[in-house]
Order: sequence, then C-alpha cells, then structure tokens
Amino acid sequence: MSAKTRTVLSYIGLGTSIVWLLWIMIDYSQKHPLYFRAIQDNAYYGPLVLVVLTSLMVPHIIKKQLIPTRYFGAWMSLIFMGIVLLWQLNISRTEFLSNYPDFSVSSIKFLGAFAVHMGQCLLVLLSAFGFGSFLLRIASIDLPLALQRLVSLALGLTCTYILMMLLGGLGMLTQYVIYAVLILGLVLGLPAVFRLVQKLLLTSMVPEQGHQWYGYLGFFLASWILMMGLAQSVTIYPKGYDAMNFYSNIPHLIAEHEGLVEGFRPYTWSLIQSIGHIAFDSPEVANLLSSFGGLLVAVAAYQFAVHQLRFDPSLSMLGVAIFISTPVFTTQLAHELKIDLPLLYLHITTLYLAVRLIKKDVQEWRYYILLGVLLGFSLAIKISSILLAFGVLVALWYRSKRTGLPMAMFCFILSAILFFKIDRFSGLDYLIGGRYIYAVILVLVGIGLSINHALADRHYIWDRLKISALVLLVASTLYAPWIVKNMSECNQRSFDCIVNGAPVGKKLNIAQMKKNYRQSLKTDNE
Repeated sequence: MSAKTRTVLSYIGLGTSIVWLLWIMIDYSQKHPLYFRAIQDNAYYGPLVLVVLTSLMVPHIIKKQLIPTRYFGAWMSLIFMGIVLLWQLNISRTEFLSNYPDFSVSSIKFLGAFAVHMGQCLLVLLSAFGFGSFLLRIASIDLPLALQRLVSLALGLTCTYILMMLLGGLGMLTQYVIYAVLILGLVLGLPAVFRLVQKLLLTSMVPEQGHQWYGYLGFFLASWILMMGLAQSVTIYPKGYDAMNFYSNIPHLIAEHEGLVEGFRPYTWSLIQSIGHIAFDSPEVANLLSSFGGLLVAVAAYQFAVHQLRFDPSLSMLGVAIFISTPVFTTQLAHELKIDLPLLYLHITTLYLAVRLIKKDVQEWRYYILLGVLLGFSLAIKISSILLAFGVLVALWYRSKRTGLPMAMFCFILSAILFFKIDRFSGLDYLIGGRYIYAVILVLVGIGLSINHALADRHYIWDRLKISALVLLVASTLYAPWIVKNMSECNQRSFDCIVNGAPVGKKLNIAQMKKNYRQSLKTDNE
C-alpha cells in the first residue's frame, strides 16, 4: 500500500470516527436527559478533549521513545479513566443536587462513596475469579492465559450462582454467610487473584511497537463511554422501566426474604446482584454488578479478536470502541441496567472457548464439561441462550473440508426450533406457516446428509454424538434447579409455568384488558 493511499484511508477513518462520535452525542441527548443537559452545559467537552488529545499524543510519545512502552500499563489507563470518571461523577452529583436542593453532600463524600461501591463490586468479582481459578487448577484445565482468565471469572460466577441457589433454598442468604462465601473465594484463588492484580497494574498493555493512532482513539473513547456508564450506576432512581420493575426489584426481594422468592422466571443474575443488598446493603453495588458487564464485554471481545482470531490489535481496539458506542449497548450500560451485558460477556467467553476446542481438536472430556457449564450458566440467566447452544452444537460437528455433518446438525436443530416453536422469542413466529411440514423436510434432509457420511465417518459421528450429549447434559444440569423450583410452585404442570415460574399475579393481555374495559363500561351504565 502506497503512502498516499495510507494517508487517504487514515483521514477517512478519522472522519468516520468523528461522525460516529457526533451520532452518539445525538443518541445520548435523546435517550438520557442527564447527558443532554451536561452536553448543553459544556460539561462533557473536557473529557472529550482529553480523549482526542491523549489519542494524538500517546503515539508520538511512544514513537519518539519519550516514555518506554512498559510504563503504559493498566495503572496509566486507570489514571486516565479516573480523571474521566471524576468528571462524570461530579456531573452526577450536580444533577442529584438539582433534583434534591435540600440535600447536602460534598464532592469528596460523593466520590468517596462511589469508590467504596466500586471496591465492593470488585471484591465480589475477584472472589468469583478466585473460585474459578481454583476449580480450573483442580481440574487440570490448561488454556491460553487470556482465555483462562476470562473462563476463570465465568466459572467462578457459575460457582457463586450454585452456592447462592443452595443457600437461598435453605433460607441462609444472610450477611455473614455471604461474607464467608466471598472470603472463601479469595482464599482458594489467592495466588491467581494476586497474579491478576499484578498483571493489570504492573504489566504493559501496549505492544512494543505501540498502537496505531486509531487504536489509541478506540481505547480512550471506549474508556470514556464505559466510565460514563459506571458513573450512572450510582445516580438516583428511576432507571429504565425494566430495571426499576424487575431486574432491580428481585435482588431486593431476595435480600428481604434471605432466600429464594416465589414466582418469576429464572433470576440467576439477580441472585448474584443480591450480594450487593445482602452483604453491603447497597443497591449501587447491585447496579454496578450489572453495568460492570459492559467493561467485561469490551475486554472479552478484544481478547477474542487479538488472541484467537489474530486481528490487528489497533483495529480490534477501534472495533470494540465502535461496538460499545452503539445505542443498544449504551442504553443497557447506563440506563436499563439489565442482564444483557453480563450475559453477552458469557456468550463471548463461551464462543472463545468453543472455537479454541474445535480448532485444536481437543479430545479430553473435561474441556467439554467446562463448555457445558458455561452454556448452562448462560441458559440459567436467559433461556434465549439456547440459540447460542444450538450454534455451538453445529460448530462441534465441524470437520476440515467436510461440511455434510455440520449441515445435518443444522437441519436437525432448525427443525427442532420450528417444531417446538422456539422462534417465538423473536415475536415473528406467526409469520411462519406450515412449520411442521418444514420441520419434517429438514429432518429428512438431515438424515440424508448423515447417511451419506455414516459409513465413512462412523467413528467420528459416534465421537461427536458423545461430546454433544455430554455438553447438553451438563448444560441442562445447570438449568435443572430452576425447573425443580418452578415445578414445586406451580399448581398446574404447564410448560410455560415450568419455564417461567408461577405467575405472581393475574396474567393480562390486550384482549383481556379490552374485555375488562367493556365490562367496566357496562357496569357504569347500569
């Protein structure tokens, strides 16, 4: 590529980044009144200028070797993010005081409270990381360092969910019991936790030759957006409708009852969020455990792109920044505070592990048990994760230069989706007519493709069947506690009740509401 072409592409990339940034500003102004007023008052211009200037200065500093790259570790990133975070928190404090003028709170006290909440949130995550590292060490599971750390946290959160489920069933979710669980995780995984903290604070995060300018722009832009999200987690309610009525309500109910609550669909992540209420009496920590998932998504996506897909680090950083700046991400990060971002982190980690196992053609069963555990945890958080499980099953049947078996598995899974109406998650299932005919045709096509490979690949087929069955069995086991709970609460053994739990009130739909309205009119006329 010529120098002129490279220059033109650089200017195009810069222009696109600026246009996208302006679009995000517009989106924020529509969805978040706090952002809109802050932008109007020039409150965000300071962090934005800091983002741009830092992105332009750092490549020059590294190129001229004014500061060695080994000093560009997480601690320098933390300093930058801390400056941005302090700015955002000051804005949040100003907004809080404008709504409650009689409430007196100093900037130092407000920032100190947020630091305490962040420390408590990190304590929960580090404890989970300790559990996961301990289990991986006991199982002798060897993974690349980047993947191992992602899996350790995901596995540790799974372990925390299982412990919370057992303790909740016994009515033992008290403050001192949760303290004991957190301390146990830190003690079991203390060496791994210490190495993680050392890596984050003392090791360079920048390649020896440094990033391209757009890599730094992506990193600092991503930091800016993520810090805005974390700052919004400690502001006053109400948040989004779903957050206020379901995802933040259930952790509070769990803390009040000191155990599981009756009804509702599986609330796995709410169990983990309830640690904020039970251990620290802090809804802010519960919120941070949700919005912190956005930071984990950014880390997991970057690690997957660089270490597994072998993408350019600078392009990967810019790609992550563009992804987390989309409205669907930022709304979940700072407004709704639901379960989607932690769930997305688990999906990326599960996909990362599955791709690794397939490419390396790993045969040890303990790795596939681990894959089933992560899939089961995702299913327990949100049943729509079954679509990820279907994709992983198709990928497990992949064989180099042979596409027949994956296509057969794809046909079988698609027929199951149509037959059991799993596509109703999208709300578009009513558009599909003759679904059972299509399902039968897909089964026949899958059988035909399987027969074509049955003789030549019978040993491989048997091996894949065992692995697929193992993954599904382990994943189902992680979801089974919710089925047991729901069956014990349901008066009728309907599929909807077993999956979504006993209804906590009368179920209404539009037709029923219209009927009730007409009946009320008749009553008034009489």
